Formats: sequence, structure tokens, C-alpha cells
Amino acid sequence: MNSLGTNNPGAAAAGEGRQWLDVLLMYEDFSTGLRARRLLDEVVNSLNLEIDSRANLWRFDLLGEPALLELAADEAAKADIVFVSAHGQHDLPAAIHSWFKKWLARKGSEPCALAVVLDPSTKEAPERNRMLEALGTVGAPAGVEVFVHAAEAPESHWESAVQDIHWREETRMAVLEEMPHRAELSSYREWGINE
Repeated sequence: MNSLGTNNPGAAAAGEGRQWLDVLLMYEDFSTGLRARRLLDEVVNSLNLEIDSRANLWRFDLLGEPALLELAADEAAKADIVFVSAHGQHDLPAAIHSWFKKWLARKGSEPCALAVVLDPSTKEAPERNRMLEALGTVGAPAGVEVFVHAAEAPESHWESAVQDIHWREETRMAVLEEMPHRAELSSYREWGINE
């Protein structure tokens, strides 16, 4: 985890330049990703600072590929804040637990936060409590504080679609900036037993 970045490291010392909040957003599906993005926007707006956010977006199922799992752990280690957004009706997939441990091993000694965003309907669900307890138990020794936020999924499909268009527009540049790094890893995807 690092401090807020700027687009010009020399300017940061002088107090100039735009500040960035680097965020890693891990999500289960479209609605949970959109919900976490809304929460991120609320957090940034509540800071009342001139801060832009750059979000690295990772859907849970992408972590099944080892190279992408490693890349997601590296990105989390560089992030200012990490969000995990899930429905909370089931335990997190094994790949998320693996990613979490790899992130903790790479993050350094700075304290950091993990925001877990779940469906409000799971407030009393035993699965939710087990998930949060497991994250807290593994994260506490590494200086990770787990915060839980319950939020409703988007109200309508149409509203979700419109907000997703805006979300994609805002994050497109951040994703394009990361493409050269991800392209390096994509060459490993072709390595398989059939070659």
C-alpha cells in the first residue's frame, strides 16, 4: 500500500499536481462491481479533496488463472484501498482467499484497509459472519483493518446499464494504462499441455 500518488512525483513534494487514490476493486459480478464503484465514488466525494481515483477492476473468476492472480496481488499491494464486493450469501471462492494471502505477503508493513461490500439481506447470515471472521483473522496480523458496508444492488437494470456506461468511461483510461503490463502476462496464457 502506498500513499496517495500524484501524476508527477517531484510535484508531490512541492504540493503541486493532481493527487490520485489508487483502488483495487475485486467483485463477484456486475451488480456487486457497480455497487462497490458507487461506494468508492461516495468515499472520494466525502473527502472534499481534489483527488481522482484510478480503479483496477478484477472479477472473481479471473483469479482462476495463476498469472492473473499474481498480477491482482501486485496491484493490491500498490493500492491505497482495496474493495471486495460480493453478495455474501456464500463463502468467498478459494481464489479470493489465495489472492488475499498473496496480497498480504506483498503489501509491506503499512496499515491498510479492506472494504468488504455485501448485500444487506445477509446481515444475519452465518456465511457472512464466517467470511468476515476469516478475513479479519488473516488480515489483522498484517495490519489490515476490515470494514464492512452493506448496500443495496442497483435498483433497476436500466439504471445499472446507464451507470455502467459512465463507470466504463471513467475507468477506461486507467485500464488502458495498465494494458502493457497485462499484455506481458498474456503471453504466458498460451503455455499449456497441448503445446
